[in-house]
Amino acid sequence: MALKAPTATPIHPTVRSYHISALYSPASMYSWDAMAQAWAQAWDVHQGRPKDRERLRVFYNNNLGQPWEERGRKLTVATVSPHRRNAYRYGQIDNGFARDHAGGPVQVVTCAVDVHGSDLRVAVVGWAPGERSFLIEYLRFDGDTSRTDDPATWGRLRELIETREYVATDGRTYRIQLTLIDAGFRPGVVIPFCAEYESSVFPIVGRAAPTKNQLIAEFAPYKTTMGTQGFRVTVDYYKDKLHAILLQKWDGTGTMPAGQFSAPAEITDTHLRELTAEYRRKRIDKATGRAAGFEWHRPSGAANELWDLLVYSRAAIDMLAWDVCVVQLEQPGVDYGAFWQYAENQALYWRPGAR
Repeated sequence: MALKAPTATPIHPTVRSYHISALYSPASMYSWDAMAQAWAQAWDVHQGRPKDRERLRVFYNNNLGQPWEERGRKLTVATVSPHRRNAYRYGQIDNGFARDHAGGPVQVVTCAVDVHGSDLRVAVVGWAPGERSFLIEYLRFDGDTSRTDDPATWGRLRELIETREYVATDGRTYRIQLTLIDAGFRPGVVIPFCAEYESSVFPIVGRAAPTKNQLIAEFAPYKTTMGTQGFRVTVDYYKDKLHAILLQKWDGTGTMPAGQFSAPAEITDTHLRELTAEYRRKRIDKATGRAAGFEWHRPSGAANELWDLLVYSRAAIDMLAWDVCVVQLEQPGVDYGAFWQYAENQALYWRPGAR
């Protein structure tokens, strides 16, 4: 058996210790029968779940010699699949369904973009009262993302932002009002692209927690290297929020719970699986080996693009609500009830059509 390098600083430079499974113990020291009894006390084999989480932690640490990872309730495809709606398909906005089940018609459409070496992932989301969201488009633009003049990637994104219109079932016409583009991977490309627009297209940078003295916790403006405006987004805040939303159940009758997420009928299980890749776990301080809060973890290689895009989309609707309530209406904070009413009364983000 190959021994791995130690993961903690030894108490003395000449001493190293390793965890090893108790299954290797001589029978006179710790029998397999005792091992099985310890497992049975910790795990319910009939229900397939822990009997006693503390005993289970001790079993993993002491008996198996393995690290114990405390996870929150993990999302699965079975958990998120009920968010499919047979009422609409990609590219459609069904305001009849929204009026019946989402507290009112869609009021605004936002866009979020995740940048990769050879593609852009794009989510277009419609928002109804109660911060209920509808995934309208989930797109992939393949090409060279290192050049803003690449027609297959940035060119297609320009076309989407500048010309795409969505006509709802009641005739209302929508254009994308706010686009957020993750600048973490290619800031030298994303920032100049966003600078082409006077407003409504911004680079964003994710971070786990807000800085001290930040005006609001969710996001904060910053000056880019070009002197234009970008936003730092507290992604862990939105991940916690999105996780709770995706766990929400709705039986298909009456009004959806506030914040409910809806996906079109033909969304694939592969794309839904992208909502399940990350999970919340204890963060361990490498120096002390002790728990130091929690963190969101993505296993290596797990696809999570749609998850990230919905996180950015939640930030986008908060930014629009902040602009209306605090900047335009000069309120002390965001009042979503006032925001949705103002958006409807002023036809703020849509053009009326025949009903």
